[in-house]
Amino acid sequence: MKILLTGASGMLGTSVAQALLASSHDVLAVDRTPSPNAPYPITICDLTDPNSITPLLKNIDAIVHLANIPHGYQFPRHTILNTNNTINANIFHAATQANIQHVLFASSVQVIAGFPARWRRKDLLPAQIAYLPVDSFLPHIINNNWYALSKYHAETMLQDLGNLKPTTSFIAIRFPWIYPTDLFHQAITASAENHYIDLFNYYEAFTYLSTTDAAIFIQKCLDSNLTGYHNFFPCQSLQPSDATYQDIIHHFYPHIPLKIPTNDFNSFSDITYITQSTGWTPVHPPIKIPFQPFMDSIQPNNPAPAPA
Repeated sequence: MKILLTGASGMLGTSVAQALLASSHDVLAVDRTPSPNAPYPITICDLTDPNSITPLLKNIDAIVHLANIPHGYQFPRHTILNTNNTINANIFHAATQANIQHVLFASSVQVIAGFPARWRRKDLLPAQIAYLPVDSFLPHIINNNWYALSKYHAETMLQDLGNLKPTTSFIAIRFPWIYPTDLFHQAITASAENHYIDLFNYYEAFTYLSTTDAAIFIQKCLDSNLTGYHNFFPCQSLQPSDATYQDIIHHFYPHIPLKIPTNDFNSFSDITYITQSTGWTPVHPPIKIPFQPFMDSIQPNNPAPAPA
């Protein structure tokens, strides 16, 4: 399969490119900036220019579209929204014009997490997710976060295209916090030891994903027989080594509706639908850390508990 990979110079793009090449795919890697250490050639391209995209699509079978302004802090919010909307509309339109059969897009957990783009973790805002455990069916919650809004717009575009071209595969992947596995394990362990809250993302249900597992998931989507529009939330969640799920839910999520009884929790995330649809499961076991140090130092400003 010949694949156009956008955002190929980034952390995830590098991992995806290497995985696709190792699986004998032909990869056309593009980005707006070069990557001197990449073990593959990168074509420099401005995806905000629609005329730059069409020449890239000759003989392309699939598009893995990762290229967006990556978070809500780097630029003013109107720049993030305008740039990402333009890039995504250009890619999706060109893909349908060229009759590309597989279009995968890197969306974000932020479309379902519901927190403002420029909030400070020390503000200890209450979690906004719709229910626990989290899964691929969570509704959009956009709360003054124009980065998330740009991802929501892209998902809406893909859903519309899926209705128009039901035999083509359009997949939005709501990636959580992505890290190289070893680096994340070291960072979150250090956070627990030092009561440092920045990586303890209770507002996203403690979800994360390794670059390796993210790349494997993309391959699984490309190999699947899925058609029409789908969105997925491939993730793992941190596992407690010293606290019960009942205590953690009471502390961080007293106001969040639960899909299952607290005694039945063994994870804050549910990937059953993903596994059934694509065959994907993470290759890395979930990271287990002490939760109690964070519970002792973090008290979110939660509203009243959810009704039973």
